[in-house]
Amino acid sequence: MIEQQEPVTRAVVPAAGRGTCFLSVTKSVPKEMLPIAGHPAIEYIVKEASDAGIDNILMVTRTGKQAIEDYFDADPALEAEREKPSIDQVRSDHAIVGRNIFSPIVFDALENITPGSGGEYQLTDAFAQLIATPRENSGGLYGVIIDEPRYDTGDKLGYLGATIAFALADPDMGPALREYLNTQPNEA
Repeated sequence: MIEQQEPVTRAVVPAAGRGTCFLSVTKSVPKEMLPIAGHPAIEYIVKEASDAGIDNILMVTRTGKQAIEDYFDADPALEAEREKPSIDQVRSDHAIVGRNIFSPIVFDALENITPGSGGEYQLTDAFAQLIATPRENSGGLYGVIIDEPRYDTGDKLGYLGATIAFALADPDMGPALREYLNTQPNEA
């Protein structure tokens, strides 16, 4: 007969490694914080432990891994904040892709806007002000329409799509990833 054991209520998560397989990104981001489907890898470990009834989790880390502690600290204001507009607020099928060349007038525009989402100054608010100002009054904004794939890395599915697309295009990783994807069943 197997003797009844006390329930497991504590877990130790070793997270002190250097993450050398993922250099150079792990010089600034702990490997445990690299995302898997929109969540840091370590979150899956913590969730599994919590779902199993474990309520005391000790993480063993090292210098340079403050991001892990920061991630698990509560910050309700940050957790409730969303920067992207809802689909009914979108006024165009164009997007800003994060590559900008500024003339000094953008700094004047930034000084004249009020903080937006989350109390932060948004470049898009400065852009709107420049668009509304006639060119003869040092306003206006130039844009270029790019006919290339666009990945919204501010969206979980877009981030995953970008990761897959770039990995498939990588000469070292692409062939092995393509082979792996071909071995996966069509249904999850």
